[in-house]
Amino acid sequence: MQFHIHQFLQEMYMKLLETVYENFKKGKISREELKKQTLEIVFTEKKYFRLYNVDKDFESEVLIMINSQLDRILVKFDSTKSSYSTYIGYVVETAKKKYLFKSSKKNF
Repeated sequence: MQFHIHQFLQEMYMKLLETVYENFKKGKISREELKKQTLEIVFTEKKYFRLYNVDKDFESEVLIMINSQLDRILVKFDSTKSSYSTYIGYVVETAKKKYLFKSSKKNF
């Protein structure tokens, strides 16, 4: 039963991100609103993006990295190569790895 709920929630978050991007493409929302809603989804759905059960510094730094780079990230997005939800998931994973790499270099 737990797996079905997790799978359902995962699909729901993916659809939510896709809807936000479609609204942007159709001119219903601005680029700023797209950024805001994307960050809101990532922030509120931490479990989906595997940002739960981590310390608050890690979570905050990852969100700050994503926010600071979101304009460039959105320019690079190509809807013919992946879905928006897959791309944002990749962006979050990359930001997590960058933070961990940066943190490990500080310790040396």
